Amino acid sequence: MCGIAGIVSLDSKSVEFEYIKRLTARARHRGLDGDGYFVEDGVGFGHRRLSILDLSKNGAQPMSYLDRYVLVHNGEIYNYIELKLELSGKGYRFSSNSDSEVVLAAYDCWGAEAVNKFEGMWAFAIYDRMKMQVFLSRDRFGIKPLYYMEQDRLFFFASEPKQLVPELRSRAVNGDVLRSYLLIGMEDFSRETFFQGIFSLDPGSNLTINLETGVRQTNVYYSVSDIPRQDSINRSLQEYCDEFRELLSNSIELRLRSDVQVGTCLSGGLDSSSIAAIASRKYVGDAEFIGIHARPFDHARDESRFAKMAAEGLRLKLAIIEPTESEYHDEIDRIIFQQDEPFGTPSVVMQDFVMRRARELGCKVMLDGQAGDELLLGYQRYFPSYLSSLNFLKATIAAFQVKFNADIGLMRLLLYRLYFTNPRWRLMRLKQYRRYFQDGYIEKIDKNLLRQWTQSFKDVNELQRSEVGYFQLSHLLRYEDRSSMRHGVEARLPFLDHKLVEFSLKLPNSLKIRSGWSKYILRKAMVSELPAEILWRRNKFGFEPPLSIFSDEQNFAETLRKSSILKEIVDIEQVIARPRTSSGISDWRFFNIAKWEAAFGMSNIVETNDFISRAA
Repeated sequence: MCGIAGIVSLDSKSVEFEYIKRLTARARHRGLDGDGYFVEDGVGFGHRRLSILDLSKNGAQPMSYLDRYVLVHNGEIYNYIELKLELSGKGYRFSSNSDSEVVLAAYDCWGAEAVNKFEGMWAFAIYDRMKMQVFLSRDRFGIKPLYYMEQDRLFFFASEPKQLVPELRSRAVNGDVLRSYLLIGMEDFSRETFFQGIFSLDPGSNLTINLETGVRQTNVYYSVSDIPRQDSINRSLQEYCDEFRELLSNSIELRLRSDVQVGTCLSGGLDSSSIAAIASRKYVGDAEFIGIHARPFDHARDESRFAKMAAEGLRLKLAIIEPTESEYHDEIDRIIFQQDEPFGTPSVVMQDFVMRRARELGCKVMLDGQAGDELLLGYQRYFPSYLSSLNFLKATIAAFQVKFNADIGLMRLLLYRLYFTNPRWRLMRLKQYRRYFQDGYIEKIDKNLLRQWTQSFKDVNELQRSEVGYFQLSHLLRYEDRSSMRHGVEARLPFLDHKLVEFSLKLPNSLKIRSGWSKYILRKAMVSELPAEILWRRNKFGFEPPLSIFSDEQNFAETLRKSSILKEIVDIEQVIARPRTSSGISDWRFFNIAKWEAAFGMSNIVETNDFISRAA
């Protein structure tokens, strides 16, 4: 796990060493264990190292191989041991115990097809001297970030936008992305970013640059939308549960491979408790296996008793942190900068506190339960889509079961259905807020994007694919990456093993939701591992930030009034004058934009009206 950077000349000009060094230095937080640089002709690579596998200098990067290839790599290939054995059988020799050297040998052996053999998370670039090309790749689900831009016939790539922003001629905001965020809360659904001119390589994609011609070619090697629909094999519930548990167990075992201490996030919910239960049994490190729980400010939403319950009887030391509101306010500006782009809610801050504590306790690797909800229909908003897949009688019975076991009333189910599946109703609701925006701003929302998003909620199987591939998981992975890497911690996500993802998406819907219980197969698969109080919890808490972030009216008003970006699109005085909402979500978006603008020195908005979402 590291930070990478690169500059590729598209017209054979040389790359200056100091240039690539500056670009790399902006990712210093991602790798405090060392740095390295490579410059040759029209190619420059930089690397900040976070040592996880092979802590010796043999694992340092940029890494050369066969006097032909040079690599910078961010991430982990968890099955590197198995691949190394296979490649050794083909005559390849290795001088390190790192997964990065395996990446190079695999690329020499199989070319671009090598990525299909990798199990893990990655963003890497390989310079091939013989073919005179640079090959970039990003993992199947986009767990590891890879951004790029082109300017003055130079192609730049980096782990984070903040590395590229200082190179932009004009720090302009992408108006289409901004509008989608402000009006419907969408983030990271497109290859475009909030920064006009900076792009994200799509998950499951490779990008090749021909150094002789300057031609760039992108190839999609993996797409969630290509995963077949429901499994037609007739198996018993127990057989499904056994296979699911085996896949999850194997995924966790691979993600425990490390030469440094590993811990796990433990909220007390089903996903994190399942990972903790399996991982604590399999962990064989020298140090004690640690679980970290963050107790919220609002004790009515306190889940610490569930975390303690999950930890009982496990080979796990539980560390509970309870940040104060003062700490929260002290960190918010720094976290807004570290996240690079505006984010949905200030709940991201609690994740940052957990990763900071992990580093303090010596855990450079942390497991986390991200993606369990997307794979197994864990969010409340998924229930209407599931009900629509049933006939009237079954749907009616299921709706009452949902009311009892998921604590969702029939009225809320109906509102969810309208809100998430009807673009006209959603647009009508948006128009209620016209008075806060400049004339015509709401009407310019991309209707095709809104239609794509709402259309996905009409079919539960397509909904899952769009949530994993386009509209939901991508921004959660960004939060995870920035929160962990800010503190030099590598986050690993067992639910995003591609074999487990494919198995889960092909499961019959009745194994995801049954009798009103979401994530049914996981609950059944973990019966022998977790207490019933955790397995069959009806409530699901999320972190709610302190409303004092908005109760300081003077700070809120001053922040918005300083924003030149907001002045272009909203009536700031109207926004300031309105009552703060109980959730603070809309207020947070305005506040976040203003803070983000100041953090990155953004100057103006560029309206392009031609962006394409990943789902298009």
